[in-house]
Amino acid sequence: MSFSKYPAYKDSGVEWLGEIPMHWKTRKIAWNIPYVVGWTPPSGNDGYYGGELPWVTIADITQDTVEDTASKITDKAVKQKNARVVPAGSLLFSFKLSVGKVAFLSVDSYTNGKRPPNTVWRSH
Repeated sequence: MSFSKYPAYKDSGVEWLGEIPMHWKTRKIAWNIPYVVGWTPPSGNDGYYGGELPWVTIADITQDTVEDTASKITDKAVKQKNARVVPAGSLLFSFKLSVGKVAFLSVDSYTNGKRPPNTVWRSH
């Protein structure tokens, strides 16, 4: 597949990106897309783990879609942190340690915030 060239280009100001079409703008993603950084319930509290609520960690990002999680958390953990659920359809990606792992979320879940954190870009 080939695309027509734009009539004019300019320097993007981003070294690795190079030139972009004259009418394009560059902006940091964080300024344009709402995102959520995950969290981790305190360890050593059995009342926070082993529940029924999906809790995504980097180990769950093995395919294009996360359909289930190896770990589950409890309502008590969610209430303690006043955590927000991440809706199905959101894009998960890692930004520390395992940089570059990505997957879509197919079920409403909560996400890990340590070792390494997942950032979630909401789909809506």
